Amino acid sequence: MSFPKDSAWQLLSNPLPLGEFLRQPMMKPKFFADGLQLVSPVRSQTNVGDEAKLVLANPKNVWLLASYNSKGQGKRI
Repeated sequence: MSFPKDSAWQLLSNPLPLGEFLRQPMMKPKFFADGLQLVSPVRSQTNVGDEAKLVLANPKNVWLLASYNSKGQGKRI
């Protein structure tokens, strides 16, 4: 991932400063191609207690399957 020197290359109506760009969650292009939008969290690293909450906009009703990794443990589904 690299930050464009010219803000016009961001293709955003409101270009992001470098710090905000680097804190964004890393998403694959297919996520957006499927019409999905990550509403929250808006940062790539988030601390949670007993539960984590993801909010997605899914106007096309795309079928989703989620998994997570707990720190220090194996993969959970």
